[in-house]
Amino acid sequence: MEFIKNYFSGHDTTFIISQLIGFVAAALLLAVAVGWIIGAEREHKHRPAGMRTHVLVCLGACVIALLECQLRQEVLEQNTSN
Repeated sequence: MEFIKNYFSGHDTTFIISQLIGFVAAALLLAVAVGWIIGAEREHKHRPAGMRTHVLVCLGACVIALLECQLRQEVLEQNTSN
C-alpha cells in the first residue's frame, strides 16, 4: 500500500485507490463468472471437476496474475528510482 501512496503522490490518492479496488474486484468477479460457466457446462455433461473446482481454479489464477502485475510494477519502480 505504501508503494501506491508513493507512486501517486501529489494526486488524489483516494480516487486512484478506489479505481484500483474496483479493477481488482471486477477481475475477481469475472474469474468467478468464467469458472462458473465452464464448471456448469462440465457438470451438465457429467464430467469430473465441476463448477466448484473450476471457480476455485479461475479465482486462484486471477489472484496469481494480479499479484504478478503488482510485483512487476514494484520492481520497475525500484529500478527506475535507482
